[in-house]
Amino acid sequence: MNSLYRGCDLRFHGDRGAVEYDLHVAPGVDPRVIVIRCDGADAIEVDASGALVAHTPIGDIRQAAPTTWSIDAHGTRTPLPCRYRILDDRRF
Repeated sequence: MNSLYRGCDLRFHGDRGAVEYDLHVAPGVDPRVIVIRCDGADAIEVDASGALVAHTPIGDIRQAAPTTWSIDAHGTRTPLPCRYRILDDRRF
């Protein structure tokens, strides 16, 4: 894992031939500190399904809606509400 921010780590992995990433946020860390920039995108938006769409000169790139959960000391996952928030033409 690579540390992005204090208390926030990034892990890349593959799924069905696509590169994906997970953000691991420590308890008490505000996830709003996480900002991702899409270099090469003309604009980004969130579509009706909650997916992030980056409009680029070579076509659109889609990233599925995020899934988020809390994991307790016993490893039990509890789903949490989460969505992409657009900050400007290239950052979310």
